[in-house]
Parts: sequence; C-alpha cells; structure tokens
Amino acid sequence: MNSRMTYLPSRSPWRGALVAVTALALLAARTPAQDSDEDGVLPKHGSSSGSSEDMHAPGVVGLPEDALGMDQVTPTQAQLVFTALGGSTTLDTTVSAAQATFQPEGPVDFSVTEESVSLQGDGQLVLQDEMTISFQAAPEAVARGAYLVVTTADADLHGLLAGSVAPSYVLPVGDLPAVDLVQLQTLVTKHAGVLNGLKVSLVYLAVDGDGALHKAAAGLTPDGATVEVVSD
Repeated sequence: MNSRMTYLPSRSPWRGALVAVTALALLAARTPAQDSDEDGVLPKHGSSSGSSEDMHAPGVVGLPEDALGMDQVTPTQAQLVFTALGGSTTLDTTVSAAQATFQPEGPVDFSVTEESVSLQGDGQLVLQDEMTISFQAAPEAVARGAYLVVTTADADLHGLLAGSVAPSYVLPVGDLPAVDLVQLQTLVTKHAGVLNGLKVSLVYLAVDGDGALHKAAAGLTPDGATVEVVSD
C-alpha cells in the first residue's frame, strides 16, 4: 500500500459509517487490558481433547498443530492477541483446520502467557464472544501508523498491502495501539446497509530499526463470517 491518501468527500453516503468505525477504533484503543488470570492457572499448549465443544469453550484458542511456526512472535510486526474474559487463556493445538479459531493459510507463529495467546500469520479469524480478540500494532516499531481502508469485498489484501490493489478510501487513524476486532465487526455489521459489497480493513504499517517497512491488515465484511488477516 503506498503512502497516497484518499479522503472521503463530505457528502459520501459511506461517510457516516466509516466515521463511526474510526470512532470505535479510537475507543477500543483506550480500553485498558484486563487481567483475567484470577485463578493463577497457566495456559496449556495442546489440549487432551480436540472436540469442537472444547474449542469453543471460554478462553480456548484452537490452532492446528501442523500450522505451528515459531514459538515466538516478531515485535516489529502487528499481531492478534486473544484474552479470555474470565479465567486463563489456553492454546489448543489438537483441533482441525475447520474447527480452529484461526484457520491458517500457512505457518502461524505464536506466543503463550498466563494472560493471553498471541498469533502472527495469514488466515481466517473466527470471532468468539467469550474473549477479547485484539489486533495490536507492532510494539517495537521505530515508527508506525494505522489506517482504515475501504475496498470491494473481494479485494485481495496481499495486493492491497503490495500496492497492486487500489483502495476506494483511506482514513488515517494515527498511532493506534490496538483495536478490539469483535467490537469492530459489530459496528461494520451494524452498517451493512451502506457497506454492502465492501470490505473495511484495518491496516498497520511499521518501520523497524533497520528501516524496513512491515505491513499487516485485518479485513472485515458486513456478513461477519470471518475476519481475513494477512501480513506482508
């Protein structure tokens, strides 16, 4: 994605919905993280049961074992962070790709702590009401910025990040530390009437200490079936 910005005309029929999305993103960024590890239970890597019932239990992030990449995430790249609303957050690597919370399109790097599970990779995210799922900016970037980008619903996000797919509109959001994707999807769905046939993507750009540019995006459509997540 190049640096040229396109702003919404003042009478665009989509302006109200996109301004609302921007407002939610800013609100989500100010929401403090919750410490939900009240019982002191450590997360587990690999559950003894791979049933869909277990996978959808509160605080369980399902990821196929054959999709596991490095057991650490890159601090100069954006990441998905899953935090249970109550109790511990666990990573279950015994589920199938169809049952997974994050349905990967390649290797997925991961990190597990007492409070959260972090993932980096390309794939389809299945949202869950039992946990906070946030898209977080690179924590160790020298410079970074976030943008809300509108494209057609079938636009290729890799092409968008590479600059080969032109966006319809771009709204700079500034240095946005994190956005709750569950809340963002709720608002996009709420405005389905004006966003029909479109995709709203949160794009993070980050520059590391060597001057390299890192890009990541989470694309949401009004139907809300899954959230597409890619990095470049």
